[in-house]
Amino acid sequence: MSQIALPFDWPAGETERDFIVGDSNADAVRHLDRWGTWPVMATILTGPRKSGRSLLGRLFAGRTGGQLIDDADRRSEEELFHAWNAAQETRRPLLLVADLPPPAWRVKLPDLRSRLAATPA
Repeated sequence: MSQIALPFDWPAGETERDFIVGDSNADAVRHLDRWGTWPVMATILTGPRKSGRSLLGRLFAGRTGGQLIDDADRRSEEELFHAWNAAQETRRPLLLVADLPPPAWRVKLPDLRSRLAATPA
């Protein structure tokens, strides 16, 4: 007996009602809701792929007018450095999304390393 693949497309929701807040992500949602109190205009959101982190990031960027950099741990250090500085200058929040927190990124630029160390994760 074999199974037949049915052509169902799972709709990818992009609204806040499509994002489920549960025990595993409530702290992250609360932190993003309070972006005006961040010590710097940037934060780092980490977690496993397919956990909703990118959707949460897109919702956050849309709601705040901030910038989202997904897969930040795979982006150039210069891009991250300039984005971090621009966020401080414009007071528009920057959300960096990655698999792991920055100590695992092995950042070579000392100025970026210090900025990431000052960034909540």
